[in-house]
Amino acid sequence: MDETCNACGAVVTVGEWPFCPHGRGVQAVHSDDVPGGFWAENGFDSPRKFYSKSEHERALRAEGCEIRAKWAGEHDKHLTRWDIPDAYTLEAAKVLLSRNGRKSSEPEPEWTVNADDIKTVDTGTTFTVRAT
Repeated sequence: MDETCNACGAVVTVGEWPFCPHGRGVQAVHSDDVPGGFWAENGFDSPRKFYSKSEHERALRAEGCEIRAKWAGEHDKHLTRWDIPDAYTLEAAKVLLSRNGRKSSEPEPEWTVNADDIKTVDTGTTFTVRAT
């Protein structure tokens, strides 16, 4: 049974994406079972055979292990270091932080200090701030 899209007037058939833009849907099923099984050595005292991916993950979890991506050092050919941003990202963050919540077309505000706002700071065993 075909229907017409109210927004664009296109004829939508069964299996097509119902929202604009339309097109054929793609469905895929990834099975959990592994016919014939597979042997896993990492994470266990001795090699073990598993017949599904979820069974393998449960066994790893029971051992306190998990499957994850980990950067292996400066000679890693597959992963990049995720904990330190590159120079471009650091420069972009610097620009964003320097804006101080103002539009770039606005002039920079002039900061003034009132005599009533001046505080004295004493350092010692405790840190205290007193208004003067």
